[in-house]
Amino acid sequence: MSTVLERVVEDKSWFEKAGNTWKGSYLRGWANLMASRYGRPVYLVGGALTDATPRDIDVRVVLSATEFEARFGDWRNWNYRVTKLECDEGQRRWHLEIAKMNKQGAGATQLPIDFQVQALPEAMAYVKERRQRLDDIPELVPPWED
Repeated sequence: MSTVLERVVEDKSWFEKAGNTWKGSYLRGWANLMASRYGRPVYLVGGALTDATPRDIDVRVVLSATEFEARFGDWRNWNYRVTKLECDEGQRRWHLEIAKMNKQGAGATQLPIDFQVQALPEAMAYVKERRQRLDDIPELVPPWED
């Protein structure tokens, strides 16, 4: 019984434990694919950096507002929980791409991936949260607002 309780109370985050295992290697490999696809760094955020057993693995790519709008249209008035068919075409494209990348990531890593592409102004709302760069492509730099 004590070993069960110790696992629940463990103070190391998931990434601190799994970063140097096959899970971490698969996650980094997939992050390199995403970095190549979007031309920007890939970050691990959320519970994987703080919790011992996170619900999912939150992975983010941040594009400048101009880059984001070129791919997905104006994001400012989006509702991320699309429940009706009348949503904007760019928003529909974003949802389809995110669903595809989540499925690809889960298949490649065997982890519950929650991948999202964010516009820089939206990502700045989380600037005080922990963030760990996953890819290892040094020439990629975070976007600067244009």
